[in-house]
Amino acid sequence: MIAYRAETSLVSVLREHLARSDDARTLVRQIFETEADFLPDPMSKTLTLRIHHLTQAAHDQVLEKLCATLNETQTVFPGSLPALIVDAATTVPLMPVGSMGSRLSAQKPIRLDEE
Repeated sequence: MIAYRAETSLVSVLREHLARSDDARTLVRQIFETEADFLPDPMSKTLTLRIHHLTQAAHDQVLEKLCATLNETQTVFPGSLPALIVDAATTVPLMPVGSMGSRLSAQKPIRLDEE
């Protein structure tokens, strides 16, 4: 039930940015099925979730808006150390495999700890 509520919340955010609001749930499912990279940065205590391109450029634009909305919440998850940054691969170039570069999105992180 919690997963359904989380999905429904994401759908409501996406509906604001789609020409056809009925496509929101389908787009959320596409986002869930899309490949993503987890990029830890121990120096800044962040973990970036970088979601790869979607099937259409218009969907990538909506994904960028969703990422910005999620990052604005600065949600804190007790018991976890890094801050989580949700990012669309369309906003920042992908780093080479194995790279631990420090270039991250300028968006505000979702805080996972109080530190």
